[in-house]
Amino acid sequence: MPYLGTGFLALGAASTAPTVAEAAIPFDKRRKGMILGAGAVALVLESVNTALARNGSIKAELLGSVMKNSAFHASLMSGDHIGSEMSRFIDKMSAIHGVDTDALANDLIYFSHETCTSANGGCAQVEMDALASSFGRAARNNVLIANTKGFTGHAMAVSIEDVMAVESLLQDKVPPIANHRVTDPALGDLLLSRGGSHSRRYVLRLAAGFGSQFVMLLLRKWDADRISFWQQRIQRQQQLQQNNDNNDRSSVEVSALSASPSSMNVNMLPMLPLSSPLPSPSSSSHVSLGLFIDPSATPTGSSSTLLSGDIGNSSASSSSGFGFGVGSGGVGGHRRSRSLDNLASPFYVRMPLVSPLPSPSPSPLPPPLTS
Repeated sequence: MPYLGTGFLALGAASTAPTVAEAAIPFDKRRKGMILGAGAVALVLESVNTALARNGSIKAELLGSVMKNSAFHASLMSGDHIGSEMSRFIDKMSAIHGVDTDALANDLIYFSHETCTSANGGCAQVEMDALASSFGRAARNNVLIANTKGFTGHAMAVSIEDVMAVESLLQDKVPPIANHRVTDPALGDLLLSRGGSHSRRYVLRLAAGFGSQFVMLLLRKWDADRISFWQQRIQRQQQLQQNNDNNDRSSVEVSALSASPSSMNVNMLPMLPLSSPLPSPSSSSHVSLGLFIDPSATPTGSSSTLLSGDIGNSSASSSSGFGFGVGSGGVGGHRRSRSLDNLASPFYVRMPLVSPLPSPSPSPLPPPLTS
């Protein structure tokens, strides 16, 4: 630690104040450098499915994360880069999880990286500007700002605030910002934590390091509504898996391989008539249907799309099987042996076969499908 301290002093990043109360002062106008700290923390990250399956004690929900490095400077943070990336991250999280950014600001705790470094280009200014660019300055002032370095110092490679963020959501309590005495007008009208209870459900966490690297996390409170949501979702997943297992013994795979997208009418694929019935699949194997476009087989001067395909036992070593073609001459069945493996751009659709496919009826083609 003495060697690290000497390095931070040489950079001008460490405080020389005589007391902790004068040195560890996050967001205070008097801040002039950090106090180094040490410690250890740990969090276990696992899927909701496995946590619920083992009746685990879930503390919070991780909604998303991002890690970036601009290589802007050996020790300084890049304000423009952090601001743009935070804005992009918040917009993405808002879209994915359906939370309006203004509503999120009113329901958010921001656990800052603020290290008490100089007011001129230090952490606090960069982070508050980034919040303003992400939420707007008025909404930014509704975000509850938290920080622990007034108590712990700047622990090297230990993100104590990550654990504090989770515990703040779990216990509905937030620590105060220690030793704050003088407001910094350059930071704006901030809602700095004074400690105590809260009712907020989200935490945005930012941690940064040398080389202009940083990471952001968005956490959500784990409560009865989230438990109910995930239990219903897992039940649907299990039901779908059970249905797939029941139908897996008898299925058809359709692959559409296009040599020229412009010559392919996707709407035709699910409604092609066959000239004779398909064989019924065995209970121990699958039937695979491969469709592909062969422009070279299209009659000269014709605008018709020629489709050819194979139907056969997917477990068989031979690729030969019943084939069919659709072109300007109509529909006809034939025997063919051609592998589809080397054709490009596959598109697969799985359809369960609960009974043998019926013979095609003489009724006209149905109208094209619409997306």
